[in-house]
Amino acid sequence: MEAADRLIHPGENVWLEADVDRCGWAIDGAAYYRAVRETALAAEQTLYILGWDVDSRLELIRGGPAADGLPTALGPFLDAVLQRRPGLHIYLLSWDFALIYAFEREWLPYYRWRWRRHPRLHFRLDDAHPLGGSQHQKVVVADDRVAMAGGFDLSHWRWDTPEHRADDPRRRDPHGHPYPPFHDAAMVVAGEAAARLGEMARQRWLDATGEVPRTPQREPSTLAWPESIPPTTGPARVAIARTLPAWGQRRPVREVAALYRDSIAAARATIYIENQYFTSTAITRALAKRLAEPDGPTVILVLPLRTGGWLEQHTMDVLRDRQLEALAAADHHGRLRVLYPDAPGLANTPISVHAKITIIDDRLARIGSANTSNRSLGLDSECDLALPGRDEETSAAVAGLRHRLLAEHLGTTVDTVAAAEREQGGTLPALEALNTGERCLRPLPFPGARDTLDPDAELIDPDGPLDPAQLASNVAPLAPSRLLRHLDRRLQATLAVVLMVLAAYLLGGERPWLAAALNPAPGADELAILTLGLAAAGLVGLPIWAVTAILVVAAGPLAGGGIAWLITQVAAAAGFEGGRRLGRRRIHRLLGHRVTAIARRLGRHGAATVAALRLVPTAPFALVNPAAGAGGISRPAYLVGTALGTVPGIAATVLVTDSLRTALLEPGVVSLGLLAGVMAAVAGLRLTLHHRVGKG
Repeated sequence: MEAADRLIHPGENVWLEADVDRCGWAIDGAAYYRAVRETALAAEQTLYILGWDVDSRLELIRGGPAADGLPTALGPFLDAVLQRRPGLHIYLLSWDFALIYAFEREWLPYYRWRWRRHPRLHFRLDDAHPLGGSQHQKVVVADDRVAMAGGFDLSHWRWDTPEHRADDPRRRDPHGHPYPPFHDAAMVVAGEAAARLGEMARQRWLDATGEVPRTPQREPSTLAWPESIPPTTGPARVAIARTLPAWGQRRPVREVAALYRDSIAAARATIYIENQYFTSTAITRALAKRLAEPDGPTVILVLPLRTGGWLEQHTMDVLRDRQLEALAAADHHGRLRVLYPDAPGLANTPISVHAKITIIDDRLARIGSANTSNRSLGLDSECDLALPGRDEETSAAVAGLRHRLLAEHLGTTVDTVAAAEREQGGTLPALEALNTGERCLRPLPFPGARDTLDPDAELIDPDGPLDPAQLASNVAPLAPSRLLRHLDRRLQATLAVVLMVLAAYLLGGERPWLAAALNPAPGADELAILTLGLAAAGLVGLPIWAVTAILVVAAGPLAGGGIAWLITQVAAAAGFEGGRRLGRRRIHRLLGHRVTAIARRLGRHGAATVAALRLVPTAPFALVNPAAGAGGISRPAYLVGTALGTVPGIAATVLVTDSLRTALLEPGVVSLGLLAGVMAAVAGLRLTLHHRVGKG
């Protein structure tokens, strides 16, 4: 009891401690979503749902109809619950996400929920967070009596069973497409701790909406504890740790970071961590210090083989490699294991580890939303629950969680893992004795070099709110400031010209000269001359977007976009060869160290890095091309990367130009609305690509 008490300090490394009547674990999506459904069915007055994402199409129950006859999809199910419970109000708060996630989420969620919603279902998107941050707390609270917090969102791509079968037909998204196995966890509590989570949820709603939500006014007639979740403890105390960035008058809260620091420092035998990311410098340093000690604890990290899509793998995974290399360098006594879960038949489709779990000896079990990343310690809003092992029952519950997780990953039983720990004398020898089957934990490779960007951790994974000026300088660190100011003026001038021409056309009647300019219909010879002229202009610095816009007007969207793409490839090849002939010293003297620094980075990497540079340019292409030629990157890598990386930018310019041309020639609600939508989407995508390539 004394050792566990030293881990928890309300007001310092946790917000508070609160009593619970019972506590349990929901491991993997099938169990969690069933528990959410059961809790919602039993709620009488209020049901709060906070999340990073929410999707009305999520199937909570799979493999057949629900036994109670209610819909299985989240949106219709909540509507049916409200029909049954005339006094119930449901509050759903989801992050007002960045455009980069648009294709991963339900389209226009706010309007979808509003169109279909019951009047007592309140849905809002949360944008009350600083630049670069997100609402990342994942909490469900029913009547302030039962709550669950963990890594789950009520979103697609999350449902799975502990078996993580490669061919499970139930693991499909709302469009019927299969997705990889998914592992996550949540803690379920009943009692005062649930009331405190309800208090936190109401404050979050108030911060995000300016509205005061309802508070339960009476004791519910029944406890909304989900029947499918067996309690692992009776009465106990649970701590709540949060991350809240500075916002308005609110001071920053960093309890999540403090609890990581203190619990790692206090560990005696075993630190067991499951997490989606591992990019936190502070956590790496704390673990490295313990690994360097001759009698320090074993450190077991269970991480995904790789994270997300291509962009995350070339940013966040690179940052992870750096931290893991630092840990390996500190592991003088061989007590570090970095592993990923594997199952029969998965081949190159890894299990997506999304859980955020830390278990310290038998003295602390922690589950929540916080990743072992810098942003979870200071920038995003987070909520973790921690159960200290203060007596025999709670210590057994902490150890039991570790046994259950290892049993799942090793394809065995909880009793087998517990017996192996006793017989082998610890968690690590038990793990190695049982880790022999197809269902296993494999060593995670973390190579020191990748064909990728050299990402900036301060931008990709910041530990606090970003300053807009700092963000701009980080996004384009190699571009001279005068050039940036010039670009700003040019963009402003372009927008002003577009608006003036549009206004003149709409207010002044027909403009035959404008129609002629926008429908030039050049002949083949004229188009060839125009193409040659634009190619020459591209070599000396005419931006790709300008070349593309002119060709779209002259030749149409498909032909114009295709010719513009060919021109960029010719310009890139010519500039590259010119730089190679001039040599590094002359290029450095002509272009300066800022641009040639790009060349040095490109020389260390390959086509993927070039493609990413083309997606989010940090200096004019006309300067980068000769610098790259002098910088040592291979010709095929540079040309292939350029060919791939210029496609999105040219496609976006084609869309904007063609939409503007249509709006000018045939003004109307549809054409003007389409123009506004395309311009907003392209602008948002550009901003989020800058942020995402930096953030990962």
